[in-house]
Amino acid sequence: MAERLRRELTPDGRGIRIDSDGLSLRVQRIRGKDLATLRLEGAGVNVAFPSAEKLFEGFVPKYVDAKLMSYHDNPFTWGNNSNVINSGVHDISLVPSSMSVGDIRDAEDDILIAIATNEDYPSNGLVHGVDSIGNGSVVHHVFNISDEDDAFVVQVTALNRSSRISVYGRRGGLAHSKNCEVCLTWRDWKPTVSRHGAPESQSVMIFVSGKNHTGKYSVGVEIAGVDDVYEDAVEDGVLVVDPADQSRLNGTQFYSLRVVRLSCRYWAEDAETWLPNGCRVHPTSTITETVCACNHMTAFGAGFVTAPNTIDLTTVFDKFADIGNNAGVLATVLTTLALYLIAVVYLRKVDKADMKKLIVHGLPDNRSTDTYYYKMTVYTSYGRGSQTKSNVAFSLLGEGGTTGVRVFKQDPVTFQAGGVDVFLLAVQGCLGDLHRLQIWHDNQGGDDRAWKLDKVIVRDLQSGETNSFLCNQWLSLDHGDGKINRILSASTEQDLSSVDLFTTKAAGAFRNEHIWLSTIFCPIGSQFSRVQRLSCGLCIIYTTMIANAMWYKTEDTLEQTNVVNLGIVSFTLHELYVSTMTSLCVLPVNVLLIQLFNRCKEKQQPAKNSVYVAEKEHIRSLLVKRRSSSQFLPHRFVYVAWSILVLASCVSAFFTILYSLEWGPEKANKWLKTFLMSFVQDVLVVQPVKILFLSALVSFLCKKVAVLSTREDSVRQQIDVEDSSQPEGGLFAWISRRAAMRVAKLQMQKAFSKHHQTDESQEEQRKKEETRRNTDNVIQEVVGFFLFVLVLLFVANGGTNMYSHHAYTTVAGLFQGKFDKIKTADDYWSWARDALIPGLFQEKHYNSDRLIWRRTLFISDTTSYRIGAARYKQIRIKPRPCGFNQRYPSLFLNQECNVGNTFSDEETRNFSPGWRPLSFSNSSDDFSKHSPWSYHLPGSGGELPVIGDIATYDSGGYVAGVGGDKDTALSVIADLNEADWIDRYTRAVVVEFTVYNANVNFFSSVSYTVEFLNMGGAVPSRSIRTYRLHRFVGTAGYIILAMHVLYVACFLYTLHREGKLMKEQGKRYCQQPWNLLEIVNILLSFSAIAVFAVDYTTSRNTLDNLLHHHGNNAWL
Repeated sequence: MAERLRRELTPDGRGIRIDSDGLSLRVQRIRGKDLATLRLEGAGVNVAFPSAEKLFEGFVPKYVDAKLMSYHDNPFTWGNNSNVINSGVHDISLVPSSMSVGDIRDAEDDILIAIATNEDYPSNGLVHGVDSIGNGSVVHHVFNISDEDDAFVVQVTALNRSSRISVYGRRGGLAHSKNCEVCLTWRDWKPTVSRHGAPESQSVMIFVSGKNHTGKYSVGVEIAGVDDVYEDAVEDGVLVVDPADQSRLNGTQFYSLRVVRLSCRYWAEDAETWLPNGCRVHPTSTITETVCACNHMTAFGAGFVTAPNTIDLTTVFDKFADIGNNAGVLATVLTTLALYLIAVVYLRKVDKADMKKLIVHGLPDNRSTDTYYYKMTVYTSYGRGSQTKSNVAFSLLGEGGTTGVRVFKQDPVTFQAGGVDVFLLAVQGCLGDLHRLQIWHDNQGGDDRAWKLDKVIVRDLQSGETNSFLCNQWLSLDHGDGKINRILSASTEQDLSSVDLFTTKAAGAFRNEHIWLSTIFCPIGSQFSRVQRLSCGLCIIYTTMIANAMWYKTEDTLEQTNVVNLGIVSFTLHELYVSTMTSLCVLPVNVLLIQLFNRCKEKQQPAKNSVYVAEKEHIRSLLVKRRSSSQFLPHRFVYVAWSILVLASCVSAFFTILYSLEWGPEKANKWLKTFLMSFVQDVLVVQPVKILFLSALVSFLCKKVAVLSTREDSVRQQIDVEDSSQPEGGLFAWISRRAAMRVAKLQMQKAFSKHHQTDESQEEQRKKEETRRNTDNVIQEVVGFFLFVLVLLFVANGGTNMYSHHAYTTVAGLFQGKFDKIKTADDYWSWARDALIPGLFQEKHYNSDRLIWRRTLFISDTTSYRIGAARYKQIRIKPRPCGFNQRYPSLFLNQECNVGNTFSDEETRNFSPGWRPLSFSNSSDDFSKHSPWSYHLPGSGGELPVIGDIATYDSGGYVAGVGGDKDTALSVIADLNEADWIDRYTRAVVVEFTVYNANVNFFSSVSYTVEFLNMGGAVPSRSIRTYRLHRFVGTAGYIILAMHVLYVACFLYTLHREGKLMKEQGKRYCQQPWNLLEIVNILLSFSAIAVFAVDYTTSRNTLDNLLHHHGNNAWL
């Protein structure tokens, strides 16, 4: 109707307005340059537009057609928050000339929409929900602003001429004359008297916006002195009260107060809810009129990206009074702090115990004449059984010589699992560039005879040169390859592969850089102590809390909330976004703290022992001579780091508690779930990914840096040196010690030779190790296969959905009718009139109301949208004489035998209406390629063959369109029936159409086929194919897409692994049946990926075709 009225509009005319009981329509045409002067008035609404240049982004159209449709009642009552709409609903649109019609959004200037509100308020008194508190001569009225998108209008009206009152407004605390944001004294608005002597009510209004100011708002009304009130109290309208009796005097007898809550919402069609985005309550709003300032004229989406929350500091301290009602977050903060304090006490003791263990041990065979020193730091691997009590010896070979067999000094705390032991090696002179370290033990440690060595770092204390000897292997007859001696080469770029470097660096990084794992597994004597690591962890928790609270926002303001359910755990995309943003906000401050603790120099400490102080100080000076270049900050920066840590933790914890008080218990408990997700994500995802990424980057791209990192000694330099003085005893004692040392070395040499020559034992251990390795490989393959099957199940079932069955049954039920009882052509047309056409075209609501034109594009289930047009297609056979006429010419003369259902029997000629053959005289007049009497070539529209119960027919045929509306469709049926479109040569009639249900994201291709037998009768059948073309939509779609990518990654890994095995084994590879099964698996996977690629490409092409031909009344 609006489109028809627009055709009759003229520029600068008065416009056209049509009113009914529930609806009002106003259309008007105005010149584009005069749009700012237009005041579009409707039923209870007045609209003022900004200039056309502001609305249309600098373009000024010649004419603009304005349409205003006003609903007296809310027509969108199915929204989850439709109860907030108490006024009429107004639909406003502008149609500019000489440009395409588009959505108007984010305009520079707001569109002002003044909507009349209902005057359903009492004439005096207080409205519900306002508390009155007396305080001397001031009466306080307090109400709560719970939604920042709302606004309130407070109206105070004097009831008589003698009322002398003042009004004050303030957020948070109570308002009075000395503390008020809005201050209106009696002189500013005192009542007046009409010319007839009767009093006129005088009122004042206060506008209060909820933008960033939610919470309590106080309105204070101050009454003037009673003597002043009753002075000149002789006219009508003066409240008569005995001035002597003031006990019953109430301030509200002199005025009335109204508080009205106002809000502006628009209907978002996609989300089917009322949203405030882009609209606000304008300050010119009054009790009787709400003025909405909007920067758009269409529904637009609000994604899951949100701005940080804010805290009103003017009311923050008042909220501590309600802290008992919301103790969940407070209890979490305090519990975390209590656990931290308990853990700090324990870890402090562990740090002290580690420092006592950390001492530079002099080798027992060091001689006083040896004056060239090497520092050897031995790292024992982590893990069960890695420690040893066996005697350990080594031999160090350099360019300038060798040390020979040397023995480590051992005690009960050396070579423990995860331990770090420092030894001082003294030799006569420099060994030059170190090349090789041979290390072994005597396998005499009882149950702890095995040893897993991680690495040995040797540092020349004179030159500062450092070499690392990487091992990460067992020295054991029962583990690994059965060897108890290792020959380790100095780590160089040429000797180490990138994979070895990555493994070594990643393992070390997890023990030293992962903030939580390193608290337990950090190296003994690390500069970054356990207490410091745990404190940084506490700071991470608290900063994660505050960052999560800053970004946390309920999903009430979002158009859609996609929920992911994983068993008992469920979360939304918004919560996932918040946890990600939290991790990004937390990293900087905590990285700064960790770097400060790591980069500070050690505190200077004097020697503890007084014996041989000069010698020890000389060794200590050599130990600290070459400091790590990474520790360049003065030691006092440690106190700076502690200050930042305490400040960040306290501030974060404090404001986290305030956020919880702002939200209330329900929202605070929901936030705790988001925080837990963010914290788990940081521990299990962010830090491991960071460590693996940096380790891979350094190992594969910066190999030299990775090699240098293996030489870094994480043990602090300021450690005590063991007293190397020998006990007194004279020459005999000295000779005894030297003899004992010589015997010990000889025993170690014999142990080395013994275990080095036991080839049979080594072969046996190798077999055991190979068996163990094969078992581990089988377990890994089983676990990997299980995970691969899970991924495969996700991929295989990702396209299925329980709603596809509901979509199938719904569509099938709409058109069933008497379809199964069709026997003749008349039955077919009767079914089409009674079931097919009513199902395809709906014209009215369930309550008989007329549908708008958009809704007529849906079939009668009101949820499935028609894609293109429906059509009839007929398959006919050629008339031909019977095959018996040669033998019995008199019996079958001029008789036809219409049999056969093969493709060669189908009729392909074009006809005139009534199936009359075309002739030269009527071919040009009656023939048309779109006529139901003309043959439609197979494959011209991408159709598939028709599969019936009796035969399969080619995709060609005689096609007739059903029509675009119900009346046209019934007319088509009448015309075809009257012209005998279905006759004796008809073998099958198919009606085809396609619908799309956006609620479940399914397309349905529907075909109802009736096959007519040559001897009479019919066989009806139907085919409804439900499928998806939009595959990866919503949260579930993203998960399925990730599973597809993971499946391809598994396929590529399997392809790489099998290709590598094939290259190594050659012909032997094909002799193993399991390898042949892997080849079959690879071929099937490759075929599946190829089929998916073709399917996806076809789906995209189909969607492009739908988009290109959308709006054409053609079958798609």
